[in-house]
Amino acid sequence: MKTALLLIVLLTIFSSCSKEEPLSDFDFFWSQFQGDAAALINGSPAKQNNYQLWVRANLYKANDWDSAMGGLLFIRTTPLKEQRETFSIGPLPLYKTGRFKINQSTDRSNIAPSNKTLISTMTVMEADGDAILGWYNIVPSEDNYITITHFDKDQIRGTFQATYAKAEPFLLGPDTIRITDGTFSSKIILGKELQ
Repeated sequence: MKTALLLIVLLTIFSSCSKEEPLSDFDFFWSQFQGDAAALINGSPAKQNNYQLWVRANLYKANDWDSAMGGLLFIRTTPLKEQRETFSIGPLPLYKTGRFKINQSTDRSNIAPSNKTLISTMTVMEADGDAILGWYNIVPSEDNYITITHFDKDQIRGTFQATYAKAEPFLLGPDTIRITDGTFSSKIILGKELQ
């Protein structure tokens, strides 16, 4: 009798356990943003009116050089997580601290002309984040930089500033976007070869 009762209790417990539901694509995307960022965009705080500035740091190492591929991705969103501005900075010098110049991208692919050239571009969007208003590139005559104050396998922190100009004049949006007083701190998502 005790055995039968114990079996019923165990079956009840195990049958009430459910598997964790997999994350939706939307939730998985946002779960990758494991940091905090702040900045002024054209003189106004990026985080005003319940807007958020998200940051994600992804790194993986290429075989033939000492920098990390990937870098930092910043996304400014409405309270409903509709994307407004998206900009990236990379590739980053692997585990190095200091001040690094941000260069202009040579094309819209946001791929550096060499593996050791740090670049940045920006996209401005409207509606629910799928209508592009403008694509922006670094203004090379401005003081565009990222200062990395801490960088290890777990965390990256620092400051940045950049000035972007509209790269395609037929699109909407302001002609110039200045990001100043930028700060970031993020957990790093490492590629397998760096773990």
